[in-house]
Amino acid sequence: MTSDQLRKILEDLVNDPKMVPHDTDGVPGDETFCNIAVQRICVAFGFKAFEGMLANDMLKTLESGKAEGWKACTGEEAAAHALSGGLAVAGKRYEKHGHIAVVWPGSMDFSPSFGKMVPMLANVGGRDKNGVPMNGVKNMGWFFSSKKGEPGYWKFKQGE
Repeated sequence: MTSDQLRKILEDLVNDPKMVPHDTDGVPGDETFCNIAVQRICVAFGFKAFEGMLANDMLKTLESGKAEGWKACTGEEAAAHALSGGLAVAGKRYEKHGHIAVVWPGSMDFSPSFGKMVPMLANVGGRDKNGVPMNGVKNMGWFFSSKKGEPGYWKFKQGE
């Protein structure tokens, strides 16, 4: 896949109205879809093992090193891999619900909260402090809290 093809797929995904957080059981925005978004991209790359998993389950599998074709890497390596049209993700497990997002194929960006250059992410899920859905493309610092630490990064290479 080329980086342009990957960008198009990711743009369609973050702008899909079905991926916007919505209310269930009267709790505003409690239904989010980061796991489904990542699963869709993974299937486009021929990887189906994450289907039906929540973010924490996907991340536990990645962290274990047992996800075929996936390799832990740095944020810089993930960004370079995505820029070449490859699939890379950033994610962090949390007690209740983890979060996972696809690395955007583009240049890294400075994150004031992390104090360094970080990958850009195509994010699905969550709402900001004003209740606005956080679906879109921004640097990693917008979607992960520096207080909870930097997420892990993994890149996918078919056949590895």
